[in-house]
Amino acid sequence: MEDISNLLWALSPPPAFNISVEDTTGTRRRLFGGDYPGEFVGDSFRIFGGHDYGYVIPPTAYNGDISKIRDFTRKNAYLGLAFTVALAVGNSFVIGAWKSAKLFAFLVFLNELFSWAVSKGTSKVTFQQLVDTYTKLEKGAGLGLDAGTPALQLATERWHGIKAGETRFLSGSSMLYGALAGYGLYITGIFPIAGFLTGKGALSYYVSNFIFFNNINLYLKEKRSGVTTGTAHREHARSMIVGFMLAWNNFP
Repeated sequence: MEDISNLLWALSPPPAFNISVEDTTGTRRRLFGGDYPGEFVGDSFRIFGGHDYGYVIPPTAYNGDISKIRDFTRKNAYLGLAFTVALAVGNSFVIGAWKSAKLFAFLVFLNELFSWAVSKGTSKVTFQQLVDTYTKLEKGAGLGLDAGTPALQLATERWHGIKAGETRFLSGSSMLYGALAGYGLYITGIFPIAGFLTGKGALSYYVSNFIFFNNINLYLKEKRSGVTTGTAHREHARSMIVGFMLAWNNFP
């Protein structure tokens, strides 16, 4: 269960707000698999009622500058949409429109299932696990924008939110288009081994490779800086591996 607590932190450092059960219970429409913390800010697109394909992040990001937060979430939401469409179309040029549509539907299902499973696991986190997690972070990586706030207070606030059904902390379309990119890497090749591709596979090739190398670059930059950004590197890698393995197995 510690992994779930750490994932909760890695995806979105919790804001230092006082949240009581009375303030949160029943105030928002509950969709399947729990909800996002009500104070989160961003561009929300819960198309299927579960995972949010937009981006919602804590209001403490960017030192609380709401305009910068909205610029970030809006930019990433539209970039994610663009990547998803480009890869779905690009892959269809190689494997055909019908197979590409089936692949897309299957990956959406997997994304929803994973997001639900993480939310389900988060609902089982105990108060002591939250206290232990924030205490460990305070002594190690640090509490980021919540530095100076007692670990017990942060754990209490997050605990109240979880008990009120706020169990979702994973948002964005990166896992969906990451899997599509992994699939594209297998069917078109990896740069520079495959050279400068032209023809029907070019769109999938260049977008897939851009996402692949961009993920690596983001990971290395974070490691060099020593500052935790909240980027879900492990989930990005896993999604690309899933897409790559599906193509390797000639799915669908």
